[in-house]
Amino acid sequence: MPACAMRSDVAPPQTKASRASSRDLIRSSVGRHATAPGSTTTLFEGVELFRVEAPFERTPGIYAPCVCAIVAGEKIVRIEDAVHVFGEDRYVCATLPTPVLADVPNATPSSPLLGVIIRLHTHTVSRLVLEAQVAHGTLPTSDGPRPGLDTAARDSRFDVALAGLLELLDDPPAAAVLGEGRLREVLYAILLGEAGERVRTDFGRAPALATTLAHLHTHIAEDFSVDALARRAGMSRAAFDRQFKATTLLSPLQYIKALRLHEASMRLAQGEGVGEAATAVGYHNASQFSREFRRKFGASPRQWAQRARDIAPAGVDPLHRAP
Repeated sequence: MPACAMRSDVAPPQTKASRASSRDLIRSSVGRHATAPGSTTTLFEGVELFRVEAPFERTPGIYAPCVCAIVAGEKIVRIEDAVHVFGEDRYVCATLPTPVLADVPNATPSSPLLGVIIRLHTHTVSRLVLEAQVAHGTLPTSDGPRPGLDTAARDSRFDVALAGLLELLDDPPAAAVLGEGRLREVLYAILLGEAGERVRTDFGRAPALATTLAHLHTHIAEDFSVDALARRAGMSRAAFDRQFKATTLLSPLQYIKALRLHEASMRLAQGEGVGEAATAVGYHNASQFSREFRRKFGASPRQWAQRARDIAPAGVDPLHRAP
């Protein structure tokens, strides 16, 4: 087999003992550097650590394109009727902006939920996908629509690469020199792992639907018609509706409403006023906003804000706060 056609599903040789060592290093690094509940920035752009010290349930958030790896504990992510449970053996990979509800069933100060967020920046990942395709000759992509969020196995390649990145947190000069390369190794491990086909498809081909969803996410307060979105994606209305629902599990109008309400919930949790949060996500009628918010989350915006203040000391991960 020519070198350029190397199979993408072959992980580098590694014993069970060395793999366990990588996971121990990852867990230790996150635990030592994420010392306070909530999120902790790192020396690497787009990489954050988080710590949660109390259970929470049905907490809204928006997974922008990223990989979220739990290194201690367990988390549950709900997208409409789909439920994803992930812990230390699987990570979440989101390639499209996805509104979710999250549960952390068990977390305490002595046994916290610990995790790592790696943002998937379009330019960086798209360039890496192209380089990988050239180096390997060919790597499979998907032709049909698929959900924009799923979980994937933490394989040996991923664990070794992530351990190599996080060990630099203890050596800032080395991080300044080696950090970019180590982060590329982590992204490369993702490209060749279980989530690879999803990432290569959505970032390598820059499909129209992914671009449209990114536009929605960054212009959330604007008024949108589904027909205009279909034209932006270069699709007929019927084809756009079909592909949109297959990818997000929601109709376009349901998705826009969910995106706005989840964003508003995070803004309220960060202390914004009800009117300010409503306007920021495109609601011009306060009564309509309050009605739809209560219907979605079972509490009024003010009740939700108070609840968020009550649980704030325990910390939530950075995907469940306003950017």
